[in-house]
Amino acid sequence: MWRICNASKERGGNFNLEYRLRDAQGNYRWFKVAASPLRDAQGKVLKWFGTSTDIEEQKNYAAHLERTVEERTLELRRTLNELRGFSHSIAHDMRAPLRAMQGYGRILIDEFANRLGPEGVDYVSLIRNAANRLDRLIQDVLSYTRIIHGSAPMESVDLDKLLSDMIAGEPNWQPPKAHVSVEGTLPAVWANEGYLTQAISNLLNNAVKFVAPGTIPQVRVRAENRGGEVRIWFEDNGIGIEPWDKERIFKLLDRVHPETAYEGTGLGLALARKALERMGGKIGVESQAGQGSRFWVQLKRAE
Repeated sequence: MWRICNASKERGGNFNLEYRLRDAQGNYRWFKVAASPLRDAQGKVLKWFGTSTDIEEQKNYAAHLERTVEERTLELRRTLNELRGFSHSIAHDMRAPLRAMQGYGRILIDEFANRLGPEGVDYVSLIRNAANRLDRLIQDVLSYTRIIHGSAPMESVDLDKLLSDMIAGEPNWQPPKAHVSVEGTLPAVWANEGYLTQAISNLLNNAVKFVAPGTIPQVRVRAENRGGEVRIWFEDNGIGIEPWDKERIFKLLDRVHPETAYEGTGLGLALARKALERMGGKIGVESQAGQGSRFWVQLKRAE
């Protein structure tokens, strides 16, 4: 039985063949033949030079490796599915006692503040704040897991309507707390609406959060066409970003500022980047310390 691997006639007619040959005991073994012709000035073949190599062991080893890879891949998929279910179960079980801590802490402050005294109220407040931070962290980790493993069906998303609805539904993005304005009409983009909402929400939350004390956040959203893609800009008057932190801010759980200065879990921009990657998009930033930031998101334009 013959199997031609490369029998092209280019460059003088060199070719390679793989075939199985039966020995005296009736067993088949794989051989590889490589041959090249020697031609005269007129191109006539005078001689052939070639080799025949027993590659049975290589074939068996390659088949073994292929089976091993398939088995390990299947095992890895099972493990990932188990871990995903485990992480959701653990997160759910962890949030239950956290909610109890938050609830009882609120009751202690509301109904027993006089007995606790100022110092006791401060301690209870610290406990509640710690529980709230852990609760937010668990929710962000779950969101990151969902983005990694969840399905991301793509569709045409009316970006103008999406931003308008998001801004109208978030009091912290409206006067007098902040001014978020959209310049012009934003085009439709090819995206997953849920993932895009997550990314934009995190960008706007950061824009109104990372400002100098006493500063009213000013955020401008605009879009520009780039061939078949759209780049959406989020420009703010915040504290800006040092050059060496521009890549670091997108890393998982890597905080640039201490939590005592700006609350958060350090997952917002990592979530935004992962969401954009799942949609085939990109995210970046232009910024200087003390001069605000210009974050951008780029996606395919929806025709």
